[in-house]
Amino acid sequence: MGAIAALALIVEVSSYLINLRASRKAESLLRDVREMLVGTTTREEVNRIANRYGGGAVGHHNGSVPCESFIPRWEPYRIEIESTVLNRIGLLDRLHDTRFRIFGATQWKVYASFGIDEAGRLSCVEYSVYSDPLDRDSLRLRANESLPYSAADHDTYGVGGRNVHYVQLLVASVTTRATTEQRQRAFDLELRCLAHIGGCRAACEVMPSAWLDYQRQALQEGFALPRDELDDPRCKRL
Repeated sequence: MGAIAALALIVEVSSYLINLRASRKAESLLRDVREMLVGTTTREEVNRIANRYGGGAVGHHNGSVPCESFIPRWEPYRIEIESTVLNRIGLLDRLHDTRFRIFGATQWKVYASFGIDEAGRLSCVEYSVYSDPLDRDSLRLRANESLPYSAADHDTYGVGGRNVHYVQLLVASVTTRATTEQRQRAFDLELRCLAHIGGCRAACEVMPSAWLDYQRQALQEGFALPRDELDDPRCKRL
C-alpha cells in the first residue's frame, strides 16, 4: 500500500513539474511578444523567436486567426506551447473529465501567431490562451495587434466577449494607431494560473484589464454580462 501511495505521489509531482515548465515557457513567449513592434520587428527577428520555441512558418489558411487570415498578403508564422504528455493523458477516454490530473487544467495550449508583410516587417501579432478546466467553461482568449486594415480604418482598441456553448470568449484587439496604454491593456495576460491547481478557470483572471474594459463596454451599450462571471471571486468589478 505504501509503495502505491509513493508511486502516486511521484506521478503527481512529475506532472506538476512538467506543467510548471510548460507554463514558464508560455510566460517567456508572452514577454517576447510584448516586446515586438508591429511595423518595425523584422522577419529575421520573428524567425529567431519562432525557432527558440519550436515554431515557424505555416502554409495553410486559418481564417479565425487574424495574422493567418491574409494569406498571401501576409506571410504567417505560428508557435504552440502546451504540456503535450499531460494533454494527451487528459484526452484519453477513460481519463477525460476525471480528476486524474490535480495540477493544471485538463488541457491547455497557448499560441502566438505572426504576419510578415511584403517589406519583411511584422504586420500582425496575436497571443492566444486555450484552457479546458474541469467543471468549468472552456476558455478561448486572444490579444492581437495589427497594422490598420485600410487608410480609412480608425479603430485603435476594441474588446469583444461572449459565452456560447460552455465556452468563454474574450478578445482584445489593437492597431498601431492605439496608444501605449491601450496596447498594454490588450496584452495584459496573467498566466500563473496555468500552473495552479485547477488551472485557468475564468477569462477575467487571465485578461484582467480587457475584462474591466469589457464590463465598461457592456454598461455603455446596455447589455448584460453572464451572472457566473460577475459572481466569480476572481473577477474584478467596476
